[in-house]
Formats: sequence, structure tokens, C-alpha cells
Amino acid sequence: MPIRSFVNVSLLCALTMLFFLSPVKTDVAQAIVAPPDPNIVLFLQGISDATENFAALTNGQYPSSFVQLTATNPAIVRVNYCGQIVKNHAITCINAVSGYQYQATPILGGQTVTVSTGGIFSPVLDQLANNIALGRLNLKYLAAASEQYKLAYQAYPPNVNTLVQLNFIGYNPCGTILNGFFMTCENTASSYKYTAKPYDPLLYGNKTYEISTGYILLP
Repeated sequence: MPIRSFVNVSLLCALTMLFFLSPVKTDVAQAIVAPPDPNIVLFLQGISDATENFAALTNGQYPSSFVQLTATNPAIVRVNYCGQIVKNHAITCINAVSGYQYQATPILGGQTVTVSTGGIFSPVLDQLANNIALGRLNLKYLAAASEQYKLAYQAYPPNVNTLVQLNFIGYNPCGTILNGFFMTCENTASSYKYTAKPYDPLLYGNKTYEISTGYILLP
């Protein structure tokens, strides 16, 4: 093969390899997802807090529809936002006595934000706040199950295993680490107290949370 032809072939091979090895700039690669609108985050936090307040007043039972939040006297929320446009976001709601999910989808494009039972955000906006919300949610589920047991049997469960055996909850978390919190339980026929202590203060804060008879959550 002539030297010139050999050089041309070698150069072509080198350029071909460079093409495949070099990063290709595309619209997808360059796309940057904008962070959620802070105003819509505050809005979702507000209706989540309102829903949690409703549950606190009804021994852990969440509203079966958003309309229930507007029907209290005085109203916990003045307007039914579900199916409406708020701050250029379409609001959708899923409500049940066991929990809720509120979603805000930007109508002009951008990141969808969801808040669900316990005040858990997706995407995670504040990891520590989300972790703490999970710890408090552990307690709410135990307390709500205990209150439901009392409605059925006119007394609180003697222990958490009873709640498991009667299918009020799926398993007994007492004495275990659940969502980063060490769970302890105290039960009698007339009362209960459930405690969540952070396993790692750097990840889960340094506060110990407890919920007691009547669905009273502290702090």
C-alpha cells in the first residue's frame, strides 16, 4: 500500500475512534431540570399540614376527600384546590382515611412536586426534614391503629403484637429501628405511648418524638 494511502486510512480510523469516544452534546445531555417553584412547595406544605391537623383531631383518621377539610367549622382549608390551577400548577389530590397524596404539575413545563402522608416530599427537597417526617409518621400509624382498636374493642391494645394479630398493622416495629428511628412502645388497656429516637442524629436530627393516648404527638 502506498505511504500516502496508508496515512489517509490511518487518519480516517483515528477520526472515527475520536468521534465514538468523544461525548456527544445533545439537547438531552444539556437539559437541566429546574428546581421546583418554592411558592408551590409552600402551598403543598400548607395543605399537607392542614390534612395532618385534621388527622390529629380525628384520632389519626385522614379525610376521605379534600372537601372534608373545607366542611369543618371553622374550615381548616377555605377552598377545594383539587383539580384547580394554583400558581401555574395543576393540583391533583388522592385522599383516603389511611393517608393522602397531593401533586402539583407545572402547566408550562418543569418539575412535578408531590407531598404525601406525613409531609413526605418527592423529590426530596430537604433530606433531614424528610427523615424526621418519616420518624413522626411511624408514630402516627401506631397511634391511629391503637385508636381504631379502641373503637372496636372499647379498650386500647395490651401490646402491639395484638395489633398485628388482628391485622390493624402489618408488623411489630417495637424494639427495632424503623426509618432511622429506634422505636419503643408502652401499652395498657387504658393508654399507650410510642417513642421514636433518632438512630443517627446527623441524619435524623437529635429530637426524640412520642405520641400518646388520644393521638397526642410531641414535639
